[in-house]
Amino acid sequence: MQLCVLSSLSAAAKTRINEACEGQPAWKIVLITAGGTASFIALKNFLWQDESLYVRGKNTVFSLVRRIPAVQRKIKGEIEKMEVTLSAEMNAAIDYTAFKVELPKNGWKKDSILQEVKNYSSLGKYNYASGYISGTFYSENNPELNSLMTEVYGLTAWSNPLHADVFPGIRKMEAEVVRICCELFNGGPDSCGTMTIGGTESIIMACKAFRDYAVSRGVTTPEILVPVTAHAAFDKGAQLLNIRIKHAPVDPVTMRADVKAMRRMITRNTCMLVGSAPQFPHGVLDPIKEISELGLAYGIPVHVDACLGGFLIPFMKDAGFPLPPFDFSLPGVCSISCDTHKYGFAPKGSSVIMYRSREYRHHQFFAQPDWPGGIYATPTIAGSRAGGIIAACWAALMYYGRDGYIKTTKAIVSTAKYIEEQCRLIPNLEIVGKAEVSVVALSSKCFNIYSLSDKMGERGWNLSALQFPSSIHIALTMAHTKPGIAEKFVKDLREIAEELSKLPRTDDEGSAALYCMAQSLPDRSIVGEITRCYLDISYDTSPHSAGKAPAAKSADSAPAAAAAAAKTPDNAPAAAAKTPDNAPAAAAKTPGSAALYCMAQSLPDRSIVGEITRCYLDISYDTSPHSAGKAPAAKSADSAPAAAAAKTPDNAPAAAAKTPDNAPAAAAKTPGSAPAAAAKTPDNPPAAAAKTPGNAPAAAAKTPGNAPAAAAKVNAISNGAKKEAPKAQA
Repeated sequence: MQLCVLSSLSAAAKTRINEACEGQPAWKIVLITAGGTASFIALKNFLWQDESLYVRGKNTVFSLVRRIPAVQRKIKGEIEKMEVTLSAEMNAAIDYTAFKVELPKNGWKKDSILQEVKNYSSLGKYNYASGYISGTFYSENNPELNSLMTEVYGLTAWSNPLHADVFPGIRKMEAEVVRICCELFNGGPDSCGTMTIGGTESIIMACKAFRDYAVSRGVTTPEILVPVTAHAAFDKGAQLLNIRIKHAPVDPVTMRADVKAMRRMITRNTCMLVGSAPQFPHGVLDPIKEISELGLAYGIPVHVDACLGGFLIPFMKDAGFPLPPFDFSLPGVCSISCDTHKYGFAPKGSSVIMYRSREYRHHQFFAQPDWPGGIYATPTIAGSRAGGIIAACWAALMYYGRDGYIKTTKAIVSTAKYIEEQCRLIPNLEIVGKAEVSVVALSSKCFNIYSLSDKMGERGWNLSALQFPSSIHIALTMAHTKPGIAEKFVKDLREIAEELSKLPRTDDEGSAALYCMAQSLPDRSIVGEITRCYLDISYDTSPHSAGKAPAAKSADSAPAAAAAAAKTPDNAPAAAAKTPDNAPAAAAKTPGSAALYCMAQSLPDRSIVGEITRCYLDISYDTSPHSAGKAPAAKSADSAPAAAAAKTPDNAPAAAAKTPDNAPAAAAKTPGSAPAAAAKTPDNPPAAAAKTPGNAPAAAAKTPGNAPAAAAKVNAISNGAKKEAPKAQA
């Protein structure tokens, strides 16, 4: 029946078109057809853009209104007031001290520099290790850990994983950190990843990988679908990568992602679905299992953002707090981001992005095979990276071990549960969502919650303000598990909530005024201008408006600077004078690298060179048993032989001052000259114990059996401009 109706309509349409065209000149028919087609395409492009027609219409109206002179003056005046307020707050935080805006004429001495750093570090009214701060400082302020992190960073401060042949130990540490994280999240043997400098970069890398993966499958305009509570780093990634982002609503009670709404918002261009474990604002886990099933049903990769709870949720089951599945055990989960510099207690600047397979990670990598400076490839956004941060992260994981992280998880989650239970007993105070991991979010229908935050600030607390809905939260850390801190927090909350409940509600004081204004503005671009004003002031070194301390013209005017007219060996940088024995690896190319470069330049298909560089980057993170079979990788760090309980100068890491005996990393290693991985005790054992020529790793003296083309020149690919160190010494 339906076919008959369609056939009749089609025939009628053809008849009408033929009648309309009858007797018309050909040029007119062609012109009308072309014009109609062009108009249709223009209308389609106008209606279907990254922003909906409603949003674009609203923004256009606001833009036109803001061109009215009276409106311009009003907005400019309000922003200038905000700028004065923000500037005063920031300058007060640094006690109106002068800025150094020029290099000192003569270098400072070590003691002067350290004293000035101490002066800078003492600025501000908050003690970040006191337990009165939300998030920010996640460690327990353990003196032993602090000393370990400082010492490890000092030993590896000048290392750079970009030069994997010069610093093979750093490459090994990074590969081990990634593999450890993959195991924590139930990654199979094909799981892989890279380290990044933070959760934002991990998220952007996932966006980039799945954007390129979608493009390789024929999607021309990829878009990502995230809950509105997903981290703002997804919005940043969408902006930087020029891809569309769509925000799905969450359940207004549980604050979990609305999977049904996500299903309705999926299109043929959707390249990634996102769930948080947990999300930052309210600390709840999105329904990762349901999102995983949705991804499988539509063939869309699912990313789990575990940046906040990445070193809590894998241990919660053993700590007595089981969770629904959230990791690679779910078949639809294709990537996970996890911050090691939060509850992993590593120094700031380390995170891990993991993938189910290399296929996805390959789309994260960057390679430029045609650069005159050489074949250039990097795993993440940065070229050079701080090897010291990687080493410190590795050391933190080794220091705590699985049992250590279970203990810290139990302490933090127990504290969060206690605070949640007590807050539910406070009249006129509500819990937003549920404290499933380490975040407790609070709101109130009786009084302005931002006023409560301000009054808590007067008592020394520093809480995070949230919006949509108006709320605040505290992210619990090890600092909050100290005796009496949680009890003091609940006591202060109860007293202030009782006080505010007796007063009339106010929305025009303190942070309440700012947040209430920001949430009520329909023109969100004004809020953007305010945030840009704040960021501008953060970098402002002009004389302070209060006039208490004009900026110093030269750094020589600083109190501690007068001492050092010239640098001494004690404070000279480590890279000062190079000798032939520790000269950089840029000396001369080996026949292996020459062959690689000649082959690379002669290939007409440049994609093959890209595949080789991806192969090299894969090998950089490979922790499987070495191909030569002489030194199988240890399954567990505890099984690695002979790790030293205390390091001595004899087996100090290779990052220390190099001598002719232990110069290039590729030289034959003996127990006497073994670098970082040399004789160690079972307490902190790396996979490759004391190395001898018999069990030297693949990065050392290479043989035809363990020298694939992509590994033939580590440095040639990782840094095009840097030449290859001779390997003949091995």
